[in-house]
Amino acid sequence: MSGLDFGILSTAKVYTTNNKSNEKDLYDNINKFDLAAMFGAGAKIKVSKKFNVLFELRYSQSIMNQSNNNSGAAFEDIPARFRTAGFQFLTYLSFNL
Repeated sequence: MSGLDFGILSTAKVYTTNNKSNEKDLYDNINKFDLAAMFGAGAKIKVSKKFNVLFELRYSQSIMNQSNNNSGAAFEDIPARFRTAGFQFLTYLSFNL
């Protein structure tokens, strides 16, 4: 499988693990939309006449720069350019009606 994945930012906060009161909001420093290319493969295993188990492994790589730190006054630890990437492992149980 392959295709595009569109994401919308809902929240962006960072804090140290020892002190949650030191929380910083990064929402204005990260782009609100993300477009990623996705590639993957899957398999279907027939368990019985009515049930199937499906497995999928997907890799997603962002196409767009996620940093919105061009104003310079915001959060200094965000790099000028970064992208998201990640793996997803999915399992399904399907049944015939």
